[in-house]
Amino acid sequence: MAEIPDRDQNVSCFHCPVGTDLVLRFEGVEARLKSSLIGMAWGEFLIVRTPKVIDTELLLSRGNPIKVIFIHDGTIYGFLSKCIHHVRVPSPLLFISCPESMERYELRKNLRVDCGIPSTIHLDDGSVYRGVVSDLSLGGCRIAMNHEGGNQSAHFELAEKVVIAIETLGIVPERAIPGIVRNLHHDAKMMNIGVEFSTSDPDHLSRIAEYVESILGVIR
Repeated sequence: MAEIPDRDQNVSCFHCPVGTDLVLRFEGVEARLKSSLIGMAWGEFLIVRTPKVIDTELLLSRGNPIKVIFIHDGTIYGFLSKCIHHVRVPSPLLFISCPESMERYELRKNLRVDCGIPSTIHLDDGSVYRGVVSDLSLGGCRIAMNHEGGNQSAHFELAEKVVIAIETLGIVPERAIPGIVRNLHHDAKMMNIGVEFSTSDPDHLSRIAEYVESILGVIR
């Protein structure tokens, strides 16, 4: 996570229960990889599930740095760790070092920034429409769409389920954010759609949090 405002050096209370979903970021690798906490021996190591897409010994070599991100009780936590050991049998598991310090970002869903990010809206019937995210927060976004081109047939209903892809933030259609249409405003040329996100995915939320913080850092 880019600029997290609160750094908590005291990690004696590690709020990450077994089974918590994790996002792992390996040095030199663009992708954020999904994992989960399997167990721990506090002060010695954490055991996490080895991401399925990892097939190289180099990334899992001893001492290789990893950034770990997770969510607990409405707060995003992040810490730096290192690979200690990995096993493939009976299940692919990765042993990593315990955190020495934590980064913490409180999820303030009402903290909203203006922006202009290209996006696509995907409906259950397979329809895809293009628009621009005009404002964004951890709780949702507003998308502006014109009625031209492929958007001419666009029709939305209040409470309709949609998924939003924002590729600029690395949120691709295959991993799009689910949401619900909460408000609609339109005229002859434009439509504005207010969407409330319905996700607790740490990957989604950390990407949005990083973007929101980067914009606030510029305008403060």
